[in-house]
Amino acid sequence: MANRQEQKAQRKAAREQAAREEAARAKRARLLQFGVGGLLVAAILAGLILLGTTSGEGGGDEPIAADDSEAVADVQLPPQRFEELEAAVEASGCVLEEAEDQGGQHLTESVPLDYYNTNPPSSGNHNPVPAQDGVYPAGSAPEHEAWIHSLEHGRIVFQYRPGTEQEQIDTLRALTQETVLGAPGGYHTLVMENNTEMPYAFAAVNWTRFLGCEEMSPASIDAMRLFREEYTDDAPERVP
Repeated sequence: MANRQEQKAQRKAAREQAAREEAARAKRARLLQFGVGGLLVAAILAGLILLGTTSGEGGGDEPIAADDSEAVADVQLPPQRFEELEAAVEASGCVLEEAEDQGGQHLTESVPLDYYNTNPPSSGNHNPVPAQDGVYPAGSAPEHEAWIHSLEHGRIVFQYRPGTEQEQIDTLRALTQETVLGAPGGYHTLVMENNTEMPYAFAAVNWTRFLGCEEMSPASIDAMRLFREEYTDDAPERVP
């Protein structure tokens, strides 16, 4: 057990360091954007950028509401009670599973759900283009082939059953805004309505792993918190 805990701590430390480095790169990129902002405005005024030439490109693959600050500002999450994922899972009655890695071949055609060894799927053949980080309003979730690719890149995908009350969706969204690995809220996380007919009300998915819960209780929130903390960026390909 001690050896396993040491390995988990080492993996977490490595991911925290990588997240800090990525945050620094993102800050440098923002500064660069500020520097070229004036040039872009000038280009628009000069007519060098033609509005409408790219309308409709990729819109179906982008989260429509990536900024959760207003939607979840009033959500009060319960304080964390558990420090270990396994203890939170046991108290919540959620299901935590780790499945065999089915590989990650890139396919442009659709992949039937019965091909995957878990529901929601947690590895396997997927689309070459991953779904972007962010929040996808109900009815706009990317195809499963796209968000499975996101899993391969170390993302955590939070899902809820169709018909879930908005209050519970906002609770899930607020959870994803908590800091993880020292990175800002929303880091490497997607939130969407499930589109695989999963047998759970809520799920958190990582490459080859998933957590399925039947209710949004304090214990299940802790389980999802700890799942995100333990497995963010833990995947075959780490992509910023």
